[in-house]
Amino acid sequence: QAGRKTLADKYDYVMHGKLYKISEDNSSKDKGPTKVYDFSEL
Repeated sequence: QAGRKTLADKYDYVMHGKLYKISEDNSSKDKGPTKVYDFSEL
């Protein structure tokens, strides 16, 4: 995609990958754990 501007052009360093976040949205004070899975490529 030569010549086409993207959001990545605004930054010096860009990573490509997938980020998964699983969280429980409980309004009680005892909240469950939050899990984050990051499968990124450098």
